[in-house]
Amino acid sequence: MKKIKLLLATAALMLGGSMWAQTDVTSTYIANPGFEETYARFFDINTDRGVEKPLGWSVEWSQNNSDKNGMTFVAESMTQDSKTWNAKTSKSYFARMRWGNATLYLRQTLQNLRPGNYTLSFSAAAHSTNANNSVLVSVAGQTQTIASGAVNNENGNWTDYSINFTVTANTPYATIEFKADRAGDLLKVGIDDFSLTYDGSSYYNTILTAAQTLYEDNKDWAENGLSDFASAITANSCKETVADKNAAIVALEEAMATFKTANSADVTAKITNPNFDSNISGWTTTGGDGNAFQRQTSTQTNFSGGFLEKWRNGWNGGYNQKNFDVSQTINNLPNGEYTVKAYILAQMQGIKETLGNSYTNKKHGGPYYIDDEKGVWFYATSGDNSANTWANSFTDSFGDTGGGVLRSATVNVSNGSL
Repeated sequence: MKKIKLLLATAALMLGGSMWAQTDVTSTYIANPGFEETYARFFDINTDRGVEKPLGWSVEWSQNNSDKNGMTFVAESMTQDSKTWNAKTSKSYFARMRWGNATLYLRQTLQNLRPGNYTLSFSAAAHSTNANNSVLVSVAGQTQTIASGAVNNENGNWTDYSINFTVTANTPYATIEFKADRAGDLLKVGIDDFSLTYDGSSYYNTILTAAQTLYEDNKDWAENGLSDFASAITANSCKETVADKNAAIVALEEAMATFKTANSADVTAKITNPNFDSNISGWTTTGGDGNAFQRQTSTQTNFSGGFLEKWRNGWNGGYNQKNFDVSQTINNLPNGEYTVKAYILAQMQGIKETLGNSYTNKKHGGPYYIDDEKGVWFYATSGDNSANTWANSFTDSFGDTGGGVLRSATVNVSNGSL
C-alpha cells in the first residue's frame, strides 16, 4: 500500500549564501548591520534632537526628567563639547546622553539560525565621566562590556569586539542588544559594523543523519526525485573541513526540502476559509481584552481580498495585550508531516512623539524582540508535537514584495488532528 505524505501548503525554504567557520553569514541574518539606513525618528526631544530608529532595529529610550539635550541618530559624525567623533565607516549609530539620566536599548533578533557556533563581531566607542555609567552588548545570553564606570575616550576611538555563542535546534534565534545606561554626568556612545560568522561542524552529522533517515523511510514508495536525493546525500557525506561541512549543510537542507515537496500534495482545501473571504468563519479567537480579531481589506497593489487584524493602542485598551490567539483545528487528516504557512504582519509602529510633562518611557520603534516574546508567533500543533516561528516584521503592508513576512511551521500529525 502506497504511503502518502501531505503538505497543508507547499513548503518554501529560503536559504542564504554559504557558511563559515570561515563563512560569513552577515547578509543572511543581520538587517542594516552598518547602520546605513534610518527608518524613522520616532521621538522628538527638541527641535533638532530626537531618538532615531535604524532600519531593522528596535529602539527603546527612557529618561527620568524632561532634559532636552539627549539624542540618538544615524550619522557620519557626532559633535558634543567641541569634540567630533567620526563614524567607523560611512555611518554609525550614535547617542549622546547628558543632564538627564537615560537608558537606550538598541535591539535586533536574528531569526531562523541553524544550530551551531556563531561569532558576532562589531565596533564600539564610549566616553563616560561617571562611575555609574555602563555600556554593554549582549547576544544569546553572552555579554561584552564596552564601558563600566568612567572611561576616557574623548576623541571617540573605535574598538573591535566579538562574542561567541551557540544556537540549538530548540532556540533558532538570538537577540542582539546594545544597552547604554547614563546614571550621571556625560555618556557618549557609538556602535557600528556588526558581522556574523558561523561554524556548523557540530550540526553536520545531525543533518546528514536526518537526510539519510528521510531517504530510508521513503525510498520504497516515493515517486519523484529519489535518485537526485540519493546523489545529494552521497555528494555531501564524509566532509572534513569546516567550510565543506557548512556548504554540505546548506545542500542537504535544500535537497530534503526539494524531495519532500516533490512527494507531497497541496491540501489547503482542508482549511476552512483560508483567505478570510467569508469574514472570520471557521476561526476561533481567544484571550487578550476580549476584543475580537476583525476582517479587513487592503488596497495594496500586491495584496487583494481579506485578512484578519487585531491592533491595540494606548487609548483603546493599552499596549500590553497578552496571550490572544486566532486558530483553527482540522480533524480527520491522514497521519504524516504537514507544513502550514501564511503571511504575517506584527509591528510596533514608530509613532513620532514629543517630550512633555508626562514623559516617562518610550518603547515605540519596533519590531520587538523574541527574548521578551513581544509580537506574534505562528504555530502548528498536533498532540504533543508542535512547531512555531517568530513572525515579527518592520513593514506595514502585506504581500510578496510590499511587506509582511511569509512564515511556515512544520509538524508531524499522528492523531489525525492539526
